[in-house]
Amino acid sequence: MENGIKLNKRKISLLVALFGGFCFVFVCFIIFSTGVLKGISTEIDEERGKLISVEIEKNTYEGAIIDRWGMAITSTTQPGLRAEAADPECFSALIGYNSPIYGKSGLRSKYYSYLFNGGKDDRGAVLRLTIDAELQKKCYDLLDGYVGSVSVMNARTGEILALAARSDAEVGYDVNRIDIADENGKRPFDTYNSINAFWYNRAVMAQDPPGSTFKIVTAASMIENGIADYTFEDEGYIEISGAKIWNYDKNVYGWCDLEKALNRSVNTYFASAGIKLGSRALLDTAEKYLIGQTVDLDFAQLSSKIDFSGLNNSYVIASTAYGQGRLVLTPLQLCMIIQSVMNDGKMIRPYVVAQITDDGKTVYAPAAEAPISETIGPENNAVLKELLHSNGEYYGFDEYDYGYVIAKTGTAEVNYGAGNHVYLALAADFGDNAYAVCIDHTDVSGATGYGLAGDAKTILNALRDFNDLIPAAQSEMG
Repeated sequence: MENGIKLNKRKISLLVALFGGFCFVFVCFIIFSTGVLKGISTEIDEERGKLISVEIEKNTYEGAIIDRWGMAITSTTQPGLRAEAADPECFSALIGYNSPIYGKSGLRSKYYSYLFNGGKDDRGAVLRLTIDAELQKKCYDLLDGYVGSVSVMNARTGEILALAARSDAEVGYDVNRIDIADENGKRPFDTYNSINAFWYNRAVMAQDPPGSTFKIVTAASMIENGIADYTFEDEGYIEISGAKIWNYDKNVYGWCDLEKALNRSVNTYFASAGIKLGSRALLDTAEKYLIGQTVDLDFAQLSSKIDFSGLNNSYVIASTAYGQGRLVLTPLQLCMIIQSVMNDGKMIRPYVVAQITDDGKTVYAPAAEAPISETIGPENNAVLKELLHSNGEYYGFDEYDYGYVIAKTGTAEVNYGAGNHVYLALAADFGDNAYAVCIDHTDVSGATGYGLAGDAKTILNALRDFNDLIPAAQSEMG
């Protein structure tokens, strides 16, 4: 009898254990498959996050994006309805799209958690940008019919005042209509997706040879290494390692010093100077301008490359010294280089978000930051600045009309005379404030950076008007 009782107890214990094990497995299965707990499955966490985001967006007014003066860049009239851009094409590359089909990009992706943080009034936070909307529009209009970008920043503070870009000369980017199908069921997104590099915000993502704008860095290296007095007799070309390097359009300039070589953008002079400097000296100076390094911004990441492959290839050194070679930069980084020259050799990190507010309270503001690089030092920089001011006057930027301007043009040849990248980097000092500008056009034939001077003058005139507004605006803000 006792043996029977013991046997029954064992059976009961076994059944209880089996049942408990089944319950444990079942509960684990439910938790795993439903995503009740985070971290168990990345895929389930992502799906769970999407569902939560959809519910939040249904009940939230997407936060407005405004310019520095409070002018609406995007706004919406009801919860669940995506914000519309007031002037979509000129801002699309910067702010990005918000689509139930394609997701989010640009600032609307980067600052999603703020724009859809409901707060007390079910309205997302407000992003106030450093951008001046009117200046942005003027810069974008200058790109009509071109692939390229315009970057404008305060040379003393790093505030980005305009960042306009076009990735196609004829097809404009409209974030408001990106997923709206036409009568044939085709959406603008499909067209955009078929265009090479269309999604690039060219100002911060395009990586191309900088052409003669890099001569700013070579000149800086010459000054830093004590050969600013170098002279060279130009015959139109120079032969290095069995290959010929020509001036643009095969021009001949005769005897050149550094000032003349910068004014006329003499390739042979800088190729020769590059050999005299050597790769290590040129690379050391380039690194002070953060070339070859990654620069993190509050809305993007800048990348550039410089490569001497073993440091002893004379042709690569020479071609790099005048802006070709194994060298690529983004237009905004060129803007930062000219900015640093205007700012006594101090390179400032650009930024585009001035403030984020929710329920009337500031929830984000950029912290004050030291320069991200001290380039060639104040005394050497002063020499470079005067040389580039001579350039500015040579290009027609007289002080009376445009302030104290420093400038350098550039033409990077992909194929001789065709498919070129052209640039104009300049900075202007208006007294209490100074501004840096970079304009680039790409895939153009027979053009030079000098041809961008008219656009630059339009921007400088607009900047003078902008600069006159600052004291009044500061007074109104207390």
